[in-house]
Amino acid sequence: MRRRLFIVVNALALGIAACSQEKAKTPPPAATPATNQVAKETQTRSADELWMDFVRTVRTLPPASAAQTNTVDPAEIERFHEAKAKGYIQAADKAKDFFSQYPGDERALQARLEEYAYLVDAFQVGSTSHVARLDGAEKKLLGDSSVPEEIRLQIRVNSLERAAASRRTEGFLAVLDTYEKEAWKLQDEFPQRPEGYSMLMKIAQLWLSNDQPERARAVASHVASHSEPSEARVRAEMMLKHFTLLGKPIALKFRAADGREVDLQKLRGKVVLIDFWATWCQPCLIEIPKVTAAYRRLRDKGFEIVGINLDYEKRNLDYVTQRAGMTWPQHFDGQGSENEWAQHFGVGLIPTMWLVDKQGVLRDLNGAGSLEQKVEKLLAEKPEVSASPASN
Repeated sequence: MRRRLFIVVNALALGIAACSQEKAKTPPPAATPATNQVAKETQTRSADELWMDFVRTVRTLPPASAAQTNTVDPAEIERFHEAKAKGYIQAADKAKDFFSQYPGDERALQARLEEYAYLVDAFQVGSTSHVARLDGAEKKLLGDSSVPEEIRLQIRVNSLERAAASRRTEGFLAVLDTYEKEAWKLQDEFPQRPEGYSMLMKIAQLWLSNDQPERARAVASHVASHSEPSEARVRAEMMLKHFTLLGKPIALKFRAADGREVDLQKLRGKVVLIDFWATWCQPCLIEIPKVTAAYRRLRDKGFEIVGINLDYEKRNLDYVTQRAGMTWPQHFDGQGSENEWAQHFGVGLIPTMWLVDKQGVLRDLNGAGSLEQKVEKLLAEKPEVSASPASN
């Protein structure tokens, strides 16, 4: 949650000043005994002092972005994390001291939020000895209507992430399964917010990227039919459109950036990867070495690639393809994410890699996953009577 939900140090000084101004503007009633007035002022100063004690503790903490260590020694890294966790717990304790002693102070809610945030920080650097305290603070904040909805939503997302992380030892699919279940709960708890549906569509994309198309389809179908018009709903509808193309012949014909004519119909008998990508897309660049390696090894066996590039500047396309040895044809129209073919097929996320079999049929919406093995499997299939491309 980092610094993050609430800005501490600068706001704190302003909060103290506001308290002091309020005291000056509102003198005690004349009927109040002098002894009671002294006690009230002493208590106020005590609250300010306790608050500043918390602030001083926060100021001693290293920035969240500070480098962890210059060593690769596991023992030293562990000591570093333990020291950070200790500092976070100290800050959480100071915040708790404040709101426990002064629950009616205007800063009490922020102190509660700060306690929770530092407990999260401690957990994130590996401290598990305060999980019960973290869960308790989280439950109280989620049930408190005085906490702004946006902050409660962020707290709920933190809870979701911890639940998913607890299944890491079971593998990524187990983690993803928990993410999905918790995301449905989040959406039920915040039905008027769009964040839950956005999270679900990210999960759907991860299901697809991990070769779980039916899980992806189920999530997308629910989002498309239940969410209000939104970016998440558009993405869901796009994904469902792709599923309608799966298992059908597709048509793709254009003049490539280097002048070559490309027509999927003329590539019948070959396995074709359609690669939607851009040079400004870091995940796309990460995939390039895997794609070029597969191309070099399997091209002579009947593997071809067709690129659909979503750049705005052709010089960027030329630079990357030449350096990476990407010798296959590329569609380029300079429209970026509005690329003609990306729009035609409803591709809004990249990298997107589709595999087309020897009959020109779209067989896989996740060509990036285990690319070489999938291509080899399709190359080994016996040719069948080809069908005509469907009207997409």
